[in-house]
Amino acid sequence: MLVIIYGFFGFFWTRSGQTLGMQAWRIKVVSSDNHLISPWQSVIRFLIAIPALSLAGIGLLWALIDHQRRSWQDLASSSRVILLEKPVKKT
Repeated sequence: MLVIIYGFFGFFWTRSGQTLGMQAWRIKVVSSDNHLISPWQSVIRFLIAIPALSLAGIGLLWALIDHQRRSWQDLASSSRVILLEKPVKKT
């Protein structure tokens, strides 16, 4: 089951930086130099997310005290989540 779940996230993170849900929320995973993450970074990110969520979400809450707002999986994989601007509507 973990292989299938990683396949979904790994595919989208390395191809576009966004899963379908991330597109709706206008967030994107990028490397520290603002490029798409590598397959290795996606593996690290996925594996670290498991304890980050399992330990009462403390790995995600870590972003509240980190000065750059990075969670454990961001720190471990040298990546970050960015908020994309709203597209301008043409009238």
